[in-house]
Amino acid sequence: MFRTLLALAAVLCFAAAFTGLGSAQATNAENGKSLYIKNCQLCHAAGGNGKGPGAIAFTPKPADFTNEKFWQTPNTDQQIVETVSKGKGQMQAFPDLSPDDIQSIILYMKQTFKPK
Repeated sequence: MFRTLLALAAVLCFAAAFTGLGSAQATNAENGKSLYIKNCQLCHAAGGNGKGPGAIAFTPKPADFTNEKFWQTPNTDQQIVETVSKGKGQMQAFPDLSPDDIQSIILYMKQTFKPK
């Protein structure tokens, strides 16, 4: 009887943790959306295609997050982190964004722009 109760308690704890993880990801994606709008949308556009109004004078144009090839490059997440943290070409660095902020933006980008 005690083993059954212990096993049931373990299952409930695991289920609660798993449910909390889903909520945390949703919250991070919501945070990522607001951060994307504030910091990225001007150049990368609301639709993520790199054709925002701030990109008019850029050569080369900002990355197109809707393009499957963008997501096929090796270490895409790490490249995004590096680019946002340090800047690249005409893109400025965003030193005020924390690593968690950048991960939230990446999660939002994947959920919103990455081709299925």
